[in-house]
Amino acid sequence: MGDKSGMLDIDAELTIRLAGDAVSFDLMLRNGSPYRIEEVWMPYLGGLREPREGNPLRSLSVTMVGGFKEVELGLNMTNQIGYWGSDYPGFLTTSPDNGSILPFVLLQAESEGIYIGQHSNHPSVVSFLHEFKPGYADSLHNRIADSDEIGGKPAGFTVSAIRLPFVEAGETVTLPPMVLRMYAGSWHEGIQTYASWRSSHAEQYLRPSWVSGIDAWMTLHVDSPEGCDRYTLDDIITVAREAKVNGVGVLQLIGWTRGGQDGDEPYQDVNPLLGSHEQFREMIRVIEQDVGIRVLLMCKFKWADRTTLGFREELQPLTMKDMYGDDVYFQGYAYQTVVQQLNGAGRRTGAMLCHSSASLRDIAKREFAKILELGSSGMLYDELTSDDRLLCFSGAHGHRYGACNSAGSVELAREFRAMAIEANPQYLMAGEGPNDYLTPFYGVNYVRTNDGWSGWEKSHTPAWKFMDPDMMMATCLTGWDDREMVHQCIAYGYVLNYEPYNFKGRLSDIPDTVAYGQAANELRRSLREYLWEGIFRDTIGLQIERLQGEGELLSTVFVHRGNGKRAIVLGNQSKEYLRVRVGLDAVNDGEPCRTFDRYMLQQAGGAESNGVETLSPRTFMVLVER
Repeated sequence: MGDKSGMLDIDAELTIRLAGDAVSFDLMLRNGSPYRIEEVWMPYLGGLREPREGNPLRSLSVTMVGGFKEVELGLNMTNQIGYWGSDYPGFLTTSPDNGSILPFVLLQAESEGIYIGQHSNHPSVVSFLHEFKPGYADSLHNRIADSDEIGGKPAGFTVSAIRLPFVEAGETVTLPPMVLRMYAGSWHEGIQTYASWRSSHAEQYLRPSWVSGIDAWMTLHVDSPEGCDRYTLDDIITVAREAKVNGVGVLQLIGWTRGGQDGDEPYQDVNPLLGSHEQFREMIRVIEQDVGIRVLLMCKFKWADRTTLGFREELQPLTMKDMYGDDVYFQGYAYQTVVQQLNGAGRRTGAMLCHSSASLRDIAKREFAKILELGSSGMLYDELTSDDRLLCFSGAHGHRYGACNSAGSVELAREFRAMAIEANPQYLMAGEGPNDYLTPFYGVNYVRTNDGWSGWEKSHTPAWKFMDPDMMMATCLTGWDDREMVHQCIAYGYVLNYEPYNFKGRLSDIPDTVAYGQAANELRRSLREYLWEGIFRDTIGLQIERLQGEGELLSTVFVHRGNGKRAIVLGNQSKEYLRVRVGLDAVNDGEPCRTFDRYMLQQAGGAESNGVETLSPRTFMVLVER
């Protein structure tokens, strides 16, 4: 029964299954009414409260950079939805989205939590609504009640999983199962719920063999949408030679297309300011064959530059449409000029492209063929995740009402992969922030993991890498003495991706960062079977006791895939000396391991260690289990 509509001819059949310590909710809907069913809220949890002591309850979701979006469910919870659109303070986490590329959330307390996730092989939108009822006790400070009752009403958090099936009149639909699990332990245990399901359902990565041999990239911006042509073809070759000398194996080019970076999307014609198609192809040949490093060409098929030739004739009919039939717009990015920074007339706005349209995918494949003809070793698809423009309501694209655009993106990825393999079986498809359904096709994730990125987390947590150690991540180093980012790459198994002047400079611009990164990678290569090919375990099994210093300490564990021995990375992220006692939990109920071989920069071989170590400021070391 609807609150306002009276009785409706709608059947809902809910099947609840218990599998171990998890509960699965399967819902079938039969819509016999004349109305469309837009939303389904299930399961719906109520009566939750933050811990009385210790750290507050947090909602965690995995973001496009592989870390966590963290939102506190505590006494100062912020209303992110807005007072005008809600009855209660709350916030929404939606997947697939930049802030939630995996379809689950963890409600994490100090040493226990609740997992809520959708388990489906097919992309569909799922949102998790977090609210505090009945509302703020103190609206001046946005402070919730610290008691379980206020004003005669129960006070507590509610969390609901919401799907958008758009069930038409006369239609019967079965929704993907929602899984609920309560667990003891840290987020590592919570995320294992999805990882276990995923391991038996997800497609395998298809990466060329050469990729695993490269642990350092460089990204270079060639041209901006204002026509600021920074580099000639000869300049790019010179940059590539410099990169090769400094241990870089991949050069990624941005803004090489007509219109510069993000201009004229999704067309992939060579920028005439650089030269002809043939001249650009020859430059790539020289870099790959004569210089000896791989070239990746950044591209984008997600939105259309509304200023480009052909937009109205070819692309506009294939843009995503809202419920009113209008284009779904994107404000565009601001680059070098103040006019753009102020949202002025110089900014190129975009219209989102509907990947569920077979006609749009045909255009994208035509443009991708232009990239393949250039002969590079691969491409990198920028901004893969569909962020908040998720649904298309067009009646002319050949898909159902309210289609999830990510589902179309998966179809496009399959078609791209088939084209790439036919052209070059060793071709790499990489991407920025692929959601979980796209990762089998775009097997390297190009990210930024500096502290506070997009306001999601104060410091980066390697959640994705822990869930899937086979996922390759390339993260950006832009600092002039970027030791701490180098440590992060070594500790988490990430590719070093140099981006001086925010990817507009040369490696010679940041000699201190490059020298330290090269030395760190030399040490990593000497321990390759642990730190590069081993299984990343984050802090699982690691014991650390502080003996001196309060500075930031980075510490992780890798497991050798052959002999099962473990390696510990210790990174001093502070400017003070740190002294620690380190151990590893025994594997078979024995004594903790405290005997290691110690490896440091510019040190030949390993030295015996009893686990008590002093780390100089801004350095790292590796301890390998004996």
